[in-house]
Amino acid sequence: MDRINDEDIKIEVNGEKVRHAEKPTGPEATEPKAPRKPKKTASRKQKCGIITLIVGLVALIAGVVFLLINLMKAPVVRDADYLVQVGAWQMKDQPSVEWKFTETGKGTLTTNSHINDYDFIWAIDGDTLKIETAWLYMLNDEYDYKLDQGQKTLTLTSGEDIYTFVPATDEENDSAEES
Repeated sequence: MDRINDEDIKIEVNGEKVRHAEKPTGPEATEPKAPRKPKKTASRKQKCGIITLIVGLVALIAGVVFLLINLMKAPVVRDADYLVQVGAWQMKDQPSVEWKFTETGKGTLTTNSHINDYDFIWAIDGDTLKIETAWLYMLNDEYDYKLDQGQKTLTLTSGEDIYTFVPATDEENDSAEES
């Protein structure tokens, strides 16, 4: 078998014949490198999606916490039961006017610091408080109402008129009972 000599092997680099033992020099000496693989980083869309997800989760958790705090603070009583539980509600700017919800469906309107007492029938239908009286003439009134159990306020609205009531103070109830 013939032995191959390094001088017999010729390699062609950029059109020039080079002996195998010689190493090419210059720019052609470096072999082309394989393209670099990009580092695995999240794309801008992926980052925005992740940020949106995190913000959404934080907002959801904050909403649940807020809801739980409000549910724990506010009494869980139906509005009709709460009106009866408080009993006497006096008009905020005219304390001599008092609506007393004695039981579900029945009550008494007191004016002029208990000089005039009138019985009435009442009902709640959705956001409406319906009052029916049999005084000198039949009176049917309907009020849009808002009952804030936390602030202990009853707000009645009829057209442009707004009436705000708060629980009657014990002093006025005590003086009325003594008369």
